[in-house]
Amino acid sequence: MNLFADIPMGIHYQTLRSPDSIAQLIRSIENDKEWKTALKTEMRAYGERVFRPLFDRVEVAKRIMRVFHTI
Repeated sequence: MNLFADIPMGIHYQTLRSPDSIAQLIRSIENDKEWKTALKTEMRAYGERVFRPLFDRVEVAKRIMRVFHTI
């Protein structure tokens, strides 16, 4: 699974290579209330779309059963 396939707000996390670049991005977001609100909304939607299916109880049970059957 490629976690960067559909990243929120076009933020390219892989270009954040230093603590200074991360701090600069955080300051930019903090100073722009509209961007901050939009980012929260997109991050929540991204989490629902990408991570919720991974932790759905049925999917977790299926993965546990696959491991159990390989032992």
